[in-house]
Amino acid sequence: MLAVITGPPCAGKSTHVEHNARAGDIVIDLDRIALALSAVGARHHEYPKHVRSTAIAARKAAIQSAIGHHKRGARVWLIHSKISPAQRHEYELDGAKILDLDPGEAVCLERSIGQRPAEIIAIIKQWYETPAEATPASRPRARPDAGIIVRTRRRSKSRALNEI
Repeated sequence: MLAVITGPPCAGKSTHVEHNARAGDIVIDLDRIALALSAVGARHHEYPKHVRSTAIAARKAAIQSAIGHHKRGARVWLIHSKISPAQRHEYELDGAKILDLDPGEAVCLERSIGQRPAEIIAIIKQWYETPAEATPASRPRARPDAGIIVRTRRRSKSRALNEI
């Protein structure tokens, strides 16, 4: 199983994976990689640019390796804020189940308060301002009180969402 979890910052991607991944699963999360590459005592979600760029390079290599393991039966969870249509297509060719989490901009902004650096507010707003053609296929918008909107893309419709 290859699950790609997308959505804006503070949408609940990491929480979803935390509640669904099992021991032995591969979990690729840029924030966790950056934290692992930082000195002890580094604050989660607060990394210098050189740590973040190193984490991005490590993540890219980890994704390639994990897809190979997925093809041999491993369970892989990939947290990815926003994927391009080309990336989405590549993941789908590899048999990925893609789960787009979107609780709405207001919910993400509320969740960010006190939990993330102040800069995250601009990143959340930018995520929602990006034109739809540059975002995962026609991402639906949620009302702030509507909860999480989930859209899955699978090659086979026979598998239930709770498998993700």
